[in-house]
Amino acid sequence: MSYFGGLGAGKGWDKFKFVVTPDELRSVFADLEFWFVVTNRRVNVNYKVDDRTSFFKGYEDYFKRVTSGLPWDKRKDWEIESNVRLSITRDPNKIIFEDIIDKGGIRSKEFKLVRPQEPVVNVAPF
Repeated sequence: MSYFGGLGAGKGWDKFKFVVTPDELRSVFADLEFWFVVTNRRVNVNYKVDDRTSFFKGYEDYFKRVTSGLPWDKRKDWEIESNVRLSITRDPNKIIFEDIIDKGGIRSKEFKLVRPQEPVVNVAPF
């Protein structure tokens, strides 16, 4: 577990690094109401907060890769890792989307930004 002072806030984040099996992870979420949402990057313009399962498949792939004993290659394995870098929200209605407008005032037809209206829980590998 780690703790840092933050910049002027006086408190930072508590972190506890651990590994669970895919079945153990599923059991943690078994009785909870939640949705997984991408909040750390832009998303496709058609993206909606309706995902409750893909994280578990991504975690299975990540768990198999990590426990394989093979060296981690950041260039090759980034996609496996990125599939388990998500956030969790209890209320998908608290996630709004914002258009991406370029310097010329043109709205992106491909991507939009995710803007949570309340704190989300971030899930990420080590």
